[in-house]
Amino acid sequence: MIAILLLTIGLVAAAGFLTAANMAKPIFQITAEAKKVAAGDLTVHAEIKRQDEIGELANAFNTMNDSLRNLMREASQTAAGVNEGSDALSQAVESASSTLEEGLPALISLPATRRN
Repeated sequence: MIAILLLTIGLVAAAGFLTAANMAKPIFQITAEAKKVAAGDLTVHAEIKRQDEIGELANAFNTMNDSLRNLMREASQTAAGVNEGSDALSQAVESASSTLEEGLPALISLPATRRN
């Protein structure tokens, strides 16, 4: 009777350990991938193929990372557009300034009566 009890306790403990290890491993994997994303690596992808809550967590993580990557791409493209617009504006200001500098002496030399 004691042998059966000890065997049952051993089997329950082994099953509990295996279940905990089965659940902990993918969580540790997702945690490692999340740390990479936090460090700036948006190329990571959690390779966890499960049909349970942990699989849903991995899918949500991958979706979030894809969204972050797209957001960063859009921000980079927007910044490039702003730089191009800024360059064009600088050239327009330089051109207007040059035109004013060329015309200013002629404007100053006009007789006072013609300016009124």
